[in-house]
Amino acid sequence: MTDRSISESDRPWLLTRVTLKRDAAAAALAPILLPGGRDAPMPLATGHRLMWSLFADAPERRRDFLWREIEPGRFLTYSARPPSHHGDLFHIDEPKPLDVPWRVGQRLAFSLRANPTVARRRGDGSRASRRRDVVMEGLYPLDSGAARRDARAGLERTQGLDWLTARAESRGFALDRATDGTPRVTVDGYRRHRVGRRGGGQAVLSSLDFDGLLTITDPAAFAAALRQGIGPAKAFGFGLLLVRPAPPGA
Repeated sequence: MTDRSISESDRPWLLTRVTLKRDAAAAALAPILLPGGRDAPMPLATGHRLMWSLFADAPERRRDFLWREIEPGRFLTYSARPPSHHGDLFHIDEPKPLDVPWRVGQRLAFSLRANPTVARRRGDGSRASRRRDVVMEGLYPLDSGAARRDARAGLERTQGLDWLTARAESRGFALDRATDGTPRVTVDGYRRHRVGRRGGGQAVLSSLDFDGLLTITDPAAFAAALRQGIGPAKAFGFGLLLVRPAPPGA
């Protein structure tokens, strides 16, 4: 199934916890679903197919959900309709409508796992472009070896924050900042994932985890961002913006 644009709805979208069961039936498939063991994240392609199986009730169904693996074998989905209860692989909690009257100035804690990329023109003189991982983009000018290893942690933060900041305004929020002007956001969990392509070959998707505080600047745009997700590769578990009230005194 392909990743298509998410349909909009006036109804509240649903937040649902989905957990891979640990009974005998699920255990028999564990080596396939969790080849790295039960404490390792599920391969992106496997998660992609399993999450689609919960929502693909028609051959031409458009994708109207986002998902994220929050722990090995445990997922959150955010969707226009509830996931299907077919099969014996998952325990699906009761979906909870996210029906919140967002307002300007509202402060929230957030968590986002994203695939941060930038579009760059190809070097063949054509107008075609390709997407590049923002961390690798920062590493390209550096000599290989120790220079890249030493620079990578800093680039994960600076490149990641630049990428997220550039998208925040149009998504209806601003990142909270400390007194010195730096965003109150942690950036870590950089990983590169290999995903098989149809017809052979592999694609490489990178991920970064962002956790911090934000302030809503445009409620309508913010609500749309929650439904549409942030960044590419949403079908593979990226882009779901999880929010909760900011802690007292934060």
